[in-house]
Amino acid sequence: MPTSNIQLSGAPGTGDLLIPFGLILNFGLVLCRMAGLLTFLPIPGLKTGFEPHRLTLAVLFTVLVLPWTDTASTPLLSLGDMARTVASEAALGIGLGLCVALIQEGIQLATQMIGLQAGFSYASTIDPTSNADSAILQVLFTLASSLMFLALGFDTILFRFLLLGVQNVPPGQWTLTTEHAGAVMALFPQLFIDAIRCSLPVVAILLMIDTALAILSRMQPQLQLLTLSFPVKMLAAMVFLAYGAPLLPTAVERAATRSLETMQFLMAAQAGLR
Repeated sequence: MPTSNIQLSGAPGTGDLLIPFGLILNFGLVLCRMAGLLTFLPIPGLKTGFEPHRLTLAVLFTVLVLPWTDTASTPLLSLGDMARTVASEAALGIGLGLCVALIQEGIQLATQMIGLQAGFSYASTIDPTSNADSAILQVLFTLASSLMFLALGFDTILFRFLLLGVQNVPPGQWTLTTEHAGAVMALFPQLFIDAIRCSLPVVAILLMIDTALAILSRMQPQLQLLTLSFPVKMLAAMVFLAYGAPLLPTAVERAATRSLETMQFLMAAQAGLR
């Protein structure tokens, strides 16, 4: 494939417009990386997936990052090499996007466990991320974790990480390996661990309330205590969630630190920075 400058005929009397082929190639590869990143990036108000709004953001991020991008030292010689490089850049972006998306998934899973046991699943609202009916407790804690992510300054770290990433790992220099896939897959077990760790105390207390009300109702059938189970459990869940709300920044920081370490491994493993 030729790597010389591309000549575009301009208006009469203006001459030819010369565009370096390396610039177009870098733009396309960085765009693939940014598009893969934004595919799973949890942005409130936008659906998860490849949407036109996310494509627009990917183009804008590419324009902003492109001046700091180093040109790949190895030229592409065939269409097969180009397709393989494009797939590798998209895989890198998808892996980075999954690392960021998994920061909130543990908290969402924990709130689903608590909401199902406490009875909050009967009250649903629209999730701004998926535009689907979701439990109100899940949407509340999802937005709270997003605000914590911004308040702790991890968004600045993410943007700085992207800038350093295109410098340390220029477009066309990254190749997907089993170590990269294993590092991302290792975050999924931690998701369930965080969910169980956050929800188990509240769920255990709600089960104790259910058991106590069932025993009292069995001992005194005329009291009809089971009709009070929903309001009592919902009130108890709100009390314990309010009591444990100060621990939310710690949970978000722990999950974000783990994800950023994985992202650093994905970028540094190929650049020889480990």
